[in-house]
Amino acid sequence: MVYLFQLLPHANIRYQASQDHLGTSELACLLHALGLSGAEVSPVRVGGAAFLSFTAPELTPAQLAHLARHSAMLLMCVREESNMLRPLEVPRPGYLPRDLAEVLKYKGKTSAVFTAMMINLALSASDFFLQESHVTVLDPLCG
Repeated sequence: MVYLFQLLPHANIRYQASQDHLGTSELACLLHALGLSGAEVSPVRVGGAAFLSFTAPELTPAQLAHLARHSAMLLMCVREESNMLRPLEVPRPGYLPRDLAEVLKYKGKTSAVFTAMMINLALSASDFFLQESHVTVLDPLCG
């Protein structure tokens, strides 16, 4: 099956310029952690929107839930034989609403999407990736 992830648009141009590259790398790491390392991820444009595309056997609901952690995923869909895109129902993990985390409260604030991507990369390389419970992250530079 051909899967496509539509990427979030980002208001900050500095982060948007790197979204395709960073999103591709993050998705490749998540797929590798699920044992799907043969699925090559490539950025594509569909109707002018940025997507990440990969081919894999039909994913289980558990695999879809793990891939839904992707920091920049807006929409996950499957390309049908008719070339139409069918949206997939996926859970939305997270502690806070996405729009709350993106409020720029001060000049030096970093992107919450970028932070989520870094956590996903660390998790995908760890033994904690497939566990069901939440992982606690200690940020010694948080304030």
